[in-house]
Amino acid sequence: MRLELKDWNLNAAERLICVEALATAGSIVEAAKLLGITRHALKRRIIKHNIEWPMATEETETAEVVALAVEAERTTLPAASVPKKAEWLFTTLESFLPARMRGEDLGDAREHIAKMVNAGVNPARVWVQVLLVAWWTLLKIVKGPVKPHK
Repeated sequence: MRLELKDWNLNAAERLICVEALATAGSIVEAAKLLGITRHALKRRIIKHNIEWPMATEETETAEVVALAVEAERTTLPAASVPKKAEWLFTTLESFLPARMRGEDLGDAREHIAKMVNAGVNPARVWVQVLLVAWWTLLKIVKGPVKPHK
């Protein structure tokens, strides 16, 4: 399948890919498998991009998907940077994670922390969030990936 992007907006592209995967697969679990991520990561993206699920109709036209992506472009927040020490901590933690776990959780955490900084949240609260993410990531490193139930 080939998707056509109107510009280089990463949030719009991510939203478009998630909508297309959901429309193609028909379920969150199958769409997550298509995307190579966990169903929890896909659910976070559904919430992040305000994707309506289950979709109102079974057949989603490409024009509707493009319209949704254009709408998402208008609602994206300006980029903010993660504090340097937090970025160093995340980069260090990533070096210990297996390759398939690297971008998913810490990428979402970086986005969340950048939004907190953008919104002018108290720096102490931002650091509490950074430390919680670090703690959770260390637990994943020690315990290993969670295996799905059969």
